[in-house]
Amino acid sequence: MRSQLRSAVAVSAVTILLTACSDRPASTPTSPVIARPNASLVTLTCDINALKADARDYAKSGGDQLFKIIGDLAAASDRTDKAFDGLARMAAIRGTSDQKAGVAGAVFNRLVHRFLGCANSDIAAGAVEQDFGKALGPGWVFEVRGKSTGPLADPSGGAYERGSTSGNWWAAEAAGSWADAIGTSTLTGDRVLIYGFRTTDFLNVSGRFGGSSFEHRTIPKIATGTFALTVKVGLCVADGTQITTTQRLNHNNSLIALSTLTCATPTGFSATTGSLALGLAKRAWGFLAPQPAYAAAFFVGSVGGAVSELSPSAVYNLGSVSLSDLGTIADGKNTTVLATTASVPVYGDSLIIRAKDGATGLQGIPIEMSIAGNNSVIAFFNVKNAPTNVATVIRNTDANGYANFGDVKLVKAGGYILSFRVNFDGVTGTPKLSNSFNIQNK
Repeated sequence: MRSQLRSAVAVSAVTILLTACSDRPASTPTSPVIARPNASLVTLTCDINALKADARDYAKSGGDQLFKIIGDLAAASDRTDKAFDGLARMAAIRGTSDQKAGVAGAVFNRLVHRFLGCANSDIAAGAVEQDFGKALGPGWVFEVRGKSTGPLADPSGGAYERGSTSGNWWAAEAAGSWADAIGTSTLTGDRVLIYGFRTTDFLNVSGRFGGSSFEHRTIPKIATGTFALTVKVGLCVADGTQITTTQRLNHNNSLIALSTLTCATPTGFSATTGSLALGLAKRAWGFLAPQPAYAAAFFVGSVGGAVSELSPSAVYNLGSVSLSDLGTIADGKNTTVLATTASVPVYGDSLIIRAKDGATGLQGIPIEMSIAGNNSVIAFFNVKNAPTNVATVIRNTDANGYANFGDVKLVKAGGYILSFRVNFDGVTGTPKLSNSFNIQNK
């Protein structure tokens, strides 16, 4: 695809998780549990003969470079680097004509666990146990990055999902070089395996772009003091006209600021085992069958952002957020916080408003409160313990979708109407106005 046909719309940071609550909670609200494996990854013994046996069942050619890497591994002075060479070659073969037809997922899974078992034991420490065999089906990222020199240097481009059938694909890209993105690590090798897969258990609401989200992970696992990685992640869209100015990336329950992704076309992929249902975007956007190689009739767009750790991500349309459940604001005094006339469970008489997509409350949506009407002098808010007064207050919604302004007061007497709206990274929603109420001195 011609680079001049690429354009990018990208993304900036806040917290958004979903929860399925009815309107006002009648009892103590609870958040849904997102089921994800939490067992630590268990590596296999560094057995050269076993590696060769599995490699013979994975690589199409007996003369594949993978066998030389395995042969060199036994005597290598840096087994970690050589193990990453093996993983990198596995990644290059995956889903291409160099992969043997009919490979069992268990073979691929064993190879990954055995190569990791040959590396420094700290490399896999903290990583989540994973069936890597599913990477032989479409909808997975499985790439090694970080080695920039030598005959076995890693690719310099992004780590892209291969085999998507939905007209879009997920990406992890370094802002500059991968060596810079990884930075200085206390682990040897300074290389990283970036992997991940499509998932439907994160932010499963109607406003989500294409109905798709993605779980990104790394080995080594990103952790303070041992391994750092600064990258941009996001969704690349073959038909960039499907992107709107109100879409933002939700990464690990945070909205991420606008940035640009390169969105190169992924390496061709022909799945030999496994399958993933990746036609989700067709339901949400009416995509027809994917165009060959994402043909130049499209211009590529993206919704992404810069992050310092990899976790579940989804693209969400802030334009679909509605505000509701704003109670009646009670008359009060400029020495007391704003309150509502009726008490509700959990929140009492605190001034709250809820962000929803349909019936689903959304966590992490930034809601701005401002003064829409005042018949006195110019008025300001005062937040408890804040040294200065402010014209607006922004609060992020909690796990139940509520933004709580219960510690805010108005500093001037008079009649008021307050305005509430979504406000994030240049996206502002339709204002929701309160009732008229009065504030008295003292």
